[in-house]
Amino acid sequence: MSIVRTDPFLYLALTIPHVNNEGTRMFGDGAEVPDYGIYADKDWPKQDKGQAAMITRLDKDVSRLLDLLKELGRAENTLVLFSSDNGPHDEAGHNPGRFATACELTGAKLPDGLDSISFAPTLTGQGRQPQHEYLYWEFHEQGSRQAVRFGDWKAIRQPMLTGDVKRYNLKDDLAEQHDVAAANSRLVQQAAKLMDEAHVPDERWKVRGE
Repeated sequence: MSIVRTDPFLYLALTIPHVNNEGTRMFGDGAEVPDYGIYADKDWPKQDKGQAAMITRLDKDVSRLLDLLKELGRAENTLVLFSSDNGPHDEAGHNPGRFATACELTGAKLPDGLDSISFAPTLTGQGRQPQHEYLYWEFHEQGSRQAVRFGDWKAIRQPMLTGDVKRYNLKDDLAEQHDVAAANSRLVQQAAKLMDEAHVPDERWKVRGE
């Protein structure tokens, strides 16, 4: 009989910070907690104190976990991934797919047809981190807007398809305070082209210009 060695795996689902939507709608406070802790005396709205208290509790608990890994001598051989609960999910009935990072770390084959890129080289410090040509987002509420990020540049177009393109150099302006579109017409055209390329028309989500 052969014995297969497997490394321990822990999935820890923490419930904070979270929001009580009914509390927000009825009382304006969706961050109810039993104790505000170190924030009790702060001159803040109670929902801000509650949110801060939950984050501090979460931070403390994660620190306890990392300290335990050090105590057990496993810190240098353990990969810790921290994600929000609004990461991959299938509550809408869709297929969230599998991620290239998890596939590479576990030796699984990445399914065909996915554009996922593994960031395992960043986590392990080994190898060169591959990059997407660009990243694209679109938002259909509040008049709609699109955004594209490539290299140090980020561009936003509002409304989608027909609005003016604003452009920011995130290397020098991380807070996106200075629109430099007027001085970068070629890059603005490039951003608009990428937005047009990435946008997929949908009969259920028509926007002006389609």
